Amino acid sequence: PKPNVPPPHPEPVAPTLSPAAPLPTADAPRPLRIRASALHAMATPQLHMGLLGDGPGLDDDVIPPRARGRLAHAVIALVASDLPEAMADVGTCTRAIQRALEAIGAPPGAVDDVLTARIAATLCGPVATLLAEGRDLSFEEPSVLATDVAVVEGTADLVARGPRDTLVVEFKLSRTTARGPAAAAQVQSCCAGLEQQGLPGTIRYGVWAIGETDAPTAMWGKPAKRELAEVLARLPSAVGGR
Repeated sequence: PKPNVPPPHPEPVAPTLSPAAPLPTADAPRPLRIRASALHAMATPQLHMGLLGDGPGLDDDVIPPRARGRLAHAVIALVASDLPEAMADVGTCTRAIQRALEAIGAPPGAVDDVLTARIAATLCGPVATLLAEGRDLSFEEPSVLATDVAVVEGTADLVARGPRDTLVVEFKLSRTTARGPAAAAQVQSCCAGLEQQGLPGTIRYGVWAIGETDAPTAMWGKPAKRELAEVLARLPSAVGGR
């Protein structure tokens, strides 16, 4: 007689990314509402339960917030939006950064010379290139991604709309953080949310460390969507089966 072999476990079904998931009924459990910056941590049980430290993989957008990161984001947005001509050279840009810090009301010394130089490098390099390409720059653009397991709320640091594609950018304070899985999940969820909200055409994304000039980007396509779906699929077990 043939041995009794249990049937194989079915493969987990990844949560749908689009179209927007229907609202739950009164008796159905409501999806989680989480921030895009916390998506990777929520999907990783050791991080969610506090068994691992936040380490270099978590950034200024994750609690506790880091004022230097928020200031850097605000300065980049202010100079690029109101003083784009200042990005013609580093010296002029550095003076514009100081003016922006004063306009924001940053306390003296909140951004040191090293970070100021890194902000200037980002503005005069990658951000200036986006403007030269004829892109329309939108900073701090909100996104909401609704799936059957979670509603992921995020804010894209920069959305650069161009004639051929749209680029979604997250800025991070360090290259280590920018290349980490938390940053990838964050920017990918923003791409998915913006696409779900009707952003047309080709979408690319990047996570840029402030000060780097190579400014890598990737296509928001099937591989990236698969990565995000795998993170979302881990959420129920990471939060106790909700």
